Amino acid sequence: MNGSTLGGICLKINAKLGGINHYATVHTTDPLLIDTMILGADVNHPKPGPTMYDSPSIAVACVALDREISRYYSTCRFQKNIYNAKQRQEIIVEFESMCDELLNEYEKFNNELPKKILFYRDGVSESQFQFCLNHELPAIKRACMKFAKDFNPKITLVCVQKRHHMRMFEIQKENTIKNVNPGTYLDHTITHPYEYDFYLCSHAAMKGTARAAHYHVLHDEIKYTPNQLFTITNQLCYCYSRCTKSVSIPPPVYYADLIAYRYMNCFDAYRGKRNIVQNQDPDKIDWDLYRKKVNIEMLPGKMFWA
Repeated sequence: MNGSTLGGICLKINAKLGGINHYATVHTTDPLLIDTMILGADVNHPKPGPTMYDSPSIAVACVALDREISRYYSTCRFQKNIYNAKQRQEIIVEFESMCDELLNEYEKFNNELPKKILFYRDGVSESQFQFCLNHELPAIKRACMKFAKDFNPKITLVCVQKRHHMRMFEIQKENTIKNVNPGTYLDHTITHPYEYDFYLCSHAAMKGTARAAHYHVLHDEIKYTPNQLFTITNQLCYCYSRCTKSVSIPPPVYYADLIAYRYMNCFDAYRGKRNIVQNQDPDKIDWDLYRKKVNIEMLPGKMFWA
């Protein structure tokens, strides 16, 4: 076993035990991030196969608790998988209760509620942007209202897209092509003519082609300038606990995807061992009951999924 493999294992162990591997020092002093709760969410769907129709979609929300943006708390919900060739249930049905739980944990950790919420949402296509604005954004606002009538934080909603065909390259003098430097972003020419979006290549690729992520700002009460939002997003990509280099998307959505994948594997293992929820009508299955049965122990302050 070589040193890089051992180093990667140690990074994961330290994060699981509650340690901090690294963080960007600018996060502790940046006025753009003071009193800001950074939230990520994603939905994981079952793979095609014989159990596809009676398996749940798994929705996960993940929030950064500390000023260094290195300690996270997550919550999960199982929801009925509407598997259709034209449409999937990408919207998080119980997002209000999830935000309620996350705000409660944030308040416990910091002894105060946030004044701003920066919400990165993964896995939403352009055709579903309006659903996200109509359902998930109001869910956050309703969860905030439960704490206090005067608790009304400013919210910025950013959708993160990975599945696109745009790639960035740097053409050198000797007529060769290489990856652009991490932190390169593009907000003109190939972006939307009047909507607020940009491409950011934060990925420090070891091999192959670096992937830029496409960010769509659907709602911006905080009023970030494009340069401010790009800077925050790029800095976040250096704080992924498993890696010492920058990654392609911000850790809150990266972790949400990891957690959803972990829960899906646990559910498949639980079902295989007990022969449950097979060939049943998805409308009649109590998904929350099975979520609690396969729930992984949530150790306080421990990122078991790191």
